[in-house]
Amino acid sequence: MKTNFRTMIQSITYNLQKYQRSNQDTCLIQRPAVFEGEWVQSGDLLADCSASLGGELSLGQNIFIAYMPWEGYNYEDAILISERLVYDDVYTSIHIERYEIETRMTKYGMEQITNQIPDVSAQELKKLDKRGIIKLGSWVEEGDILVGKKTPTEKTYLSPYQKLLYTILEKELQAAKDSSLRAPKGIKAKVIDLRILPLVSSVSSFIPQKTQKNSVSGVQVETQHSKGGFLLDEKMKGLKKLSQAIKKSKPLLVSERTQLRERKLEKAKMKGPKKV
Repeated sequence: MKTNFRTMIQSITYNLQKYQRSNQDTCLIQRPAVFEGEWVQSGDLLADCSASLGGELSLGQNIFIAYMPWEGYNYEDAILISERLVYDDVYTSIHIERYEIETRMTKYGMEQITNQIPDVSAQELKKLDKRGIIKLGSWVEEGDILVGKKTPTEKTYLSPYQKLLYTILEKELQAAKDSSLRAPKGIKAKVIDLRILPLVSSVSSFIPQKTQKNSVSGVQVETQHSKGGFLLDEKMKGLKKLSQAIKKSKPLLVSERTQLRERKLEKAKMKGPKKV
């Protein structure tokens, strides 16, 4: 009896994680545990992570310490370790932090991501690209600009002296202020990743309400000046139903220092729509 066996060779690729951020801002790294050309089979270890060695849990490092008097230090202060632990970065860990910035629409216009930032020297802008974003792989320290952004402000009028100064310096006055994202205090790091999210359209929020025929024409609340108001129809029944729908025991705030209760609605006499 003859049996023919056909062997199929198929390549399988496994992508290892390299410098991935965890939920605790620590660095996740996977290291290969096999070599090119090595024979492996099902169940064999292919890679180690930052907390394993040879497929076993490995946390921390063992060191030699001395418990002895040293230059007058005794008892609780007598534990000595080598300063090489600092110089050789034995207990140095890598952390990955994420910083975000967004642009919003203001009453003077849309914020802009750019490298043309007012009142910022060229030395501070040398690490930014044409878009105003830090270059990938750049080394940043405290106070460095990560993303350049300017926010439009109200137009200011210059004195003759200020106009002359801007003319001499060949600068153009921008009605904007610097609102760039900068590296926080005490940080020294390298940029390893950049992500630009798509633009999201603005969202307006309104108070939901039940509309009925011959009822209140609309309700609008403005929070810009912390004041509220509503439009009233000439239909008194619509006002009563609206006050009961919100809350019977709670008064409706019409304007500052004024309360409108159900009893006052019955006594009120209105001619056409009127703003309160």
